[in-house]
Amino acid sequence: MKITRLPLKVNYVSSSDKITSFPGLKLVADVANRLGILSGLGEVGVKKRRRGIPTPDFIMSLVNNFLIGGSHLTDLEALRSEKATRAHLYDLQVPAPTTPRESSSASSPSATSSSWSVSSATVFSKVPSSLAGPKS
Repeated sequence: MKITRLPLKVNYVSSSDKITSFPGLKLVADVANRLGILSGLGEVGVKKRRRGIPTPDFIMSLVNNFLIGGSHLTDLEALRSEKATRAHLYDLQVPAPTTPRESSSASSPSATSSSWSVSSATVFSKVPSSLAGPKS
């Protein structure tokens, strides 16, 4: 017996739901929030900024840029342009691609406008001991 199927009918309906191109970032943000990493990043001893993006948002923007496959600072624009993604990430403030460059060139004469990097040793030396985990 052959079963005939009716063609599928697709109904498009407008929605006010926030749709994002990077749904996995919400999971990472939730885990970071639950573990207290975001509040811990606020304690990291970096230059205090009088204005602009809070330190936790600045660092999480760079982490998220890496997670979405960004390999250059200009890739931060992908996160900056998606308002729904930023809303899912607790209203993350994403820096302009020039912001990390400006701060690194002020502290490092060898920094260029096309490259910017931070060694993991530098990052982990700034992590508060309460977030560092057990010592091996």
